[in-house]
Amino acid sequence: MRRMPVVTEWVDENGNPLKPLEKGKHAKDKFDGYKFVETTVDADGNIKHIYKPVVTEWVDENGNPLKPLEKGKHAKDKFDGYVFVETTVDADGNIKHIYKKEEEVCPAPEDKILKTEWVDEEGNPLKDPVTGKILSDVGVIDGYVFIDAIVDTEGNIKYIFEKKNDCESRKPKFRNSIPKGFSPNGDGVNDLFEVRGLGDCFPDFRLRFYNRWGNLVYDSENGNRKGTKWWDGYSNGRWNVLGKENKVPVGTYFYILEFDKNRKGKDNTANGWVYVNYNK
Repeated sequence: MRRMPVVTEWVDENGNPLKPLEKGKHAKDKFDGYKFVETTVDADGNIKHIYKPVVTEWVDENGNPLKPLEKGKHAKDKFDGYVFVETTVDADGNIKHIYKKEEEVCPAPEDKILKTEWVDEEGNPLKDPVTGKILSDVGVIDGYVFIDAIVDTEGNIKYIFEKKNDCESRKPKFRNSIPKGFSPNGDGVNDLFEVRGLGDCFPDFRLRFYNRWGNLVYDSENGNRKGTKWWDGYSNGRWNVLGKENKVPVGTYFYILEFDKNRKGKDNTANGWVYVNYNK
């Protein structure tokens, strides 16, 4: 009896094909939204690569679900009474969008005159306050670095600065403030990967982003200048499958930050991941 040629299949856990079977022996493949589980070989030598779908969850800070989890990769969503915090991706590729409850803010009286202030950590004014409107532009104060913004219950905003000679001690704060995700979709909210105050403290920083295959996607050398060009989703690196006029695909990217590109040492770097998403 003539023996049938062996075949290779790529299927999910229920046996549904993820791509057409092929004659011969072939290696496992990658499928967006799926994680490889195992490879089986039957008595005739046929190969079956088995995968399972990753899942996406939407939860609060305590892990309580805000809606049922779904198979596959899905974008963050909006929930009444909650604000988005961050997106995490575990080792298996499962996505978790985390939210926290909105803080209730008492509305300001109609006749209240709003005020913007710039102060140091002790509350001492660093420039004249502006009354009658709220300014979203932090601005620059020579010799100081912006570290925080506080909005009181009446809507007044206070920008807090510290002296530049404290920059070295602020490296842990910068590491903890690096965003886990951004959405460069042009809606004016979270459109840039930005570490506020970094360029003021460390004007010679260098920030590089790589995709999961280790290809350079974006390289920003601040070069001791003001007006840092933060990553806006476009690639200026060696890897750009879509061309320079298009933004990078949705997904997880990895960064290496050098606080001073002219120095070496573990204390001079920070690294981690960031999730790029375009949903509003």
